[in-house]
Amino acid sequence: MSLSLNENKEFSELWFHFYLQLLFPSMPGGKPCKYFTEEEERQGRLQAKKVYRERNIDEERRKSRIRTKHATIKAERAARKVAKKAARKDEKRRKMITQMAQIACSSVGPSNEQSGSIKIIEPPEFNFKSNLDQIMGDLLYQMFNKTTILSAEETKTFYQQRYLKWIADYMEKGLGIVRTEVRKYLQAGEACGVTADLVKKEAFHCTYFKDGKNLAKAHRDYEGMKAAASCIHLISNANEEFILTVEGLSMQEYQQAYDHNELVWQFCGF
Repeated sequence: MSLSLNENKEFSELWFHFYLQLLFPSMPGGKPCKYFTEEEERQGRLQAKKVYRERNIDEERRKSRIRTKHATIKAERAARKVAKKAARKDEKRRKMITQMAQIACSSVGPSNEQSGSIKIIEPPEFNFKSNLDQIMGDLLYQMFNKTTILSAEETKTFYQQRYLKWIADYMEKGLGIVRTEVRKYLQAGEACGVTADLVKKEAFHCTYFKDGKNLAKAHRDYEGMKAAASCIHLISNANEEFILTVEGLSMQEYQQAYDHNELVWQFCGF
């Protein structure tokens, strides 16, 4: 099939434009393409940005200062928000510990058992962050008449003397009087135990923000608080054991448990 002269001319022009498009690609709007690969395009954009920054260095520096200022303000606001939240949390915890310390410190300790009177002791003033040792020492004093943890020998002597005193009071005053007194000591011990757990928890919380030697010391402090809290819980358990035994069974059963080393504090090896 032969083509006419006009058709042949149109076909030639179409083929010529197609050939030019292959040699020189263009954008959708007809603008010639600068780059033929993605890497060339990326490098070209980086170069264009570099040229723009060099040509507008003062303006770019001004924009950079504005961005830095805005970022600083945003960071300061976020830091203040976090600090306020932490302060509210610490204040709430401080009030809780203060209330529990007031309950515990207004209770009777073993030093008052000897005289048979109740002595109200005002709760100590303390700084929440720096006086955890003082708080725990006050709790130990309420329970053991000593601000530090008792040694094994001291603990054994403490519980044995307390047992002998209860037996003597039972023989002299009757079970009702002894049971009432021990119940008071049980309530005091439970209050001290709650406070001791809060102090122990705060001591563990302090290890989150330490490192190096300070972290090692914080862990030692926490272990000390943990041991002290265990001593306080032990005396509460011993008081509760007495109440449950004499109310559910008899004083004679409690004495037999002591003779056979079956009391809770005797299980600990004292």
